[in-house]
Amino acid sequence: MAALEAQLGERLLLRTTRKLTVTDFGLAVLEHAHHVVEDVAAATSLAQNRQIEPSGRLRVTMPSDLASILLARLLAEFVLQYPAIALEVDLSARFVDLIGENLDVAIRMGELRDDASLAARRIAVFTVSLYAAPAYLARRGAVSEPEALMAHDTLRILSRTGDPMPWVLNRDGQRWRAYRPGARPPIHPSC
Repeated sequence: MAALEAQLGERLLLRTTRKLTVTDFGLAVLEHAHHVVEDVAAATSLAQNRQIEPSGRLRVTMPSDLASILLARLLAEFVLQYPAIALEVDLSARFVDLIGENLDVAIRMGELRDDASLAARRIAVFTVSLYAAPAYLARRGAVSEPEALMAHDTLRILSRTGDPMPWVLNRDGQRWRAYRPGARPPIHPSC
C-alpha cells in the first residue's frame, strides 16, 4: 500500500495505532477501480458472447451464377445458422478492391491476378466439358478431334476483362489450346 501511495503521490489510508480510515482520494481510487473491474467483466462477457453466437456484418462478393447455381443453399443455411450476422452479398464478377469497398470475402472463378495483398485459397475445382444439343449434332455431325470444333457454331466466352477465353482441352495427357474462330487472342493474356 505504501508503494501505491508513493506512486500516486497521495495517501489512500490514514493509519493510527487504533484506527484505519480511507481518505477521500482513497475512496475515489476505490470507486474508479470498481469501474475498471466492471469494464473488464463487460469486455470479457462480450468476447464470450461473440464466441457463443457470432454477430456483426459479413460482406461477400461473388458472381451471380455461382451464388444462384452452387451456393444458394449454403447461403440460406448460413443465414439460418447465424441470425445475428447481417450477410450482404454483392453479385458481380468485377475486380473489386476488398479494403476500399469494405468487403470481407471475394469468391471468384478462374485464375487469380498476381496480387501480394490477397490471401487466396482454392475452395473448389470445376471441370468444364463440351456440350451440344442432339438436334445440333444430327444436323452438323459429331466432333471427334478438337480442330473440327473450328467449323462448328460455338459460344464465345469472355473473361472478366472482356478478352476472349481460350478453349483448352485435355485428353490422354495431350493438351489442345485455341481461340474460337474470329476471336483474337488478348494482347496481354489474362487467363
